[in-house]
Amino acid sequence: MFKTPQFWQNKNLISFILLPFSLVYKFIFFIKQKCSKPLIIKIPTICIGNISAGGAGKTPFALKLGKILIENNINFCYLTRGYNAKNSANIFLPKNSDISVDKIGDEAILLNEISSVMVAKNRQIGYQEIQQKSLFEAIIMDDGLQNFQLKTHIKILVIDSKIGFGNNFLLPSGPLRQTLASIAKNIDFFVIIGEKNLKIISQIEKFVKNPSIIYGKVVAKNLSDFVNKKLIAFCGIGYPQKFFDELKKNGLNVIKEISFADHHNYKISEIENLLNLSKQNDCQLITTKKDWVKFSPSQQNLIKFFDIELEFDNIDCIINSIKKIIKNVE
Repeated sequence: MFKTPQFWQNKNLISFILLPFSLVYKFIFFIKQKCSKPLIIKIPTICIGNISAGGAGKTPFALKLGKILIENNINFCYLTRGYNAKNSANIFLPKNSDISVDKIGDEAILLNEISSVMVAKNRQIGYQEIQQKSLFEAIIMDDGLQNFQLKTHIKILVIDSKIGFGNNFLLPSGPLRQTLASIAKNIDFFVIIGEKNLKIISQIEKFVKNPSIIYGKVVAKNLSDFVNKKLIAFCGIGYPQKFFDELKKNGLNVIKEISFADHHNYKISEIENLLNLSKQNDCQLITTKKDWVKFSPSQQNLIKFFDIELEFDNIDCIINSIKKIIKNVE
């Protein structure tokens, strides 16, 4: 686990020094892609991902898309690798299964609140287990754009409008898992979360003529719980400042910000320190739901999460494409 480096946002001395390592990364990625033999699959599968390390909003988008599929009476299953999960075996979870977060990871816990989840490090095995159940019309594969094990039907690239593609360098000199040039033509829908960013749009249009771009915004669902309260905000996500900025954008009184590494597993001592700090300053602790699900019930009673949801003006084109693929399969 690591904290997202600040130098990823701009071309600078550190990023240029690390460029040779980025070339090594690029070569390894190329070999991985060329050696992969994607499985041709029958169940319509929507692949959601990003090309920047951490913090683009792919999981909130997967959650929102899942809710919309349910509203359209489409029975689906999530397929995820269970990032940071201690359990190495494949595991299928019916909706709202009672399982600890350390076994399947924080993202899988959130997805399981919406629908069934298949947690599998190997996506081919995960898909085959979903197929054997003969229950689902579609699959949403979370964080799968850099995974070449399945020949998915729809590919969706999620982009944070504020972060964009950073300094446009590959890991580790920049945030990119792969370049936009290498993937853009394979993307069916580009989802940009936040304010319209003309720079990002122009970057996409360099590689794709008339791209299908979906615009979304973050909406607070429990804002009234925190109005007129002093808050200490903490989180362990890819870009902590995004969370802190969102709180301030909604007019909340944040007196202290504390960030941890992405997907951080909190120690009891760390939680106790946070609780003591909140008592000393007469403040309410606030975090993301992704962090909150890692805490025990007693800890959850003392710590609140800022509940958000994505809203879209033009997401019907994605839903219509999914329905069309399902119909063709039938």
